[in-house]
Amino acid sequence: MQKNILKFFKKPLDKMTDKTIQLCQSKVKEVKILTKKMGRPTDNPKNSRLDIRLDDECLEILEKYSKQENKSKAESARIGIKKLKVDIK
Repeated sequence: MQKNILKFFKKPLDKMTDKTIQLCQSKVKEVKILTKKMGRPTDNPKNSRLDIRLDDECLEILEKYSKQENKSKAESARIGIKKLKVDIK
């Protein structure tokens, strides 16, 4: 199957038939549909990502707080970051 696809894309565009062009268009539409992300609408989108490393003590604090407040670790971390705002000069 992959060899056939590679042969297909090596053809010059002027030699493609209407049928092969329609096939390409339908495959592109399928890919677009599969890659479109759907989610719940939000007033506060979280577009930035932050990966951090924690020592055991910080992780334990985060996990205990998250469990106590019934929040995710990500939400708990955001709450902690917002509490740092008062220290900004």
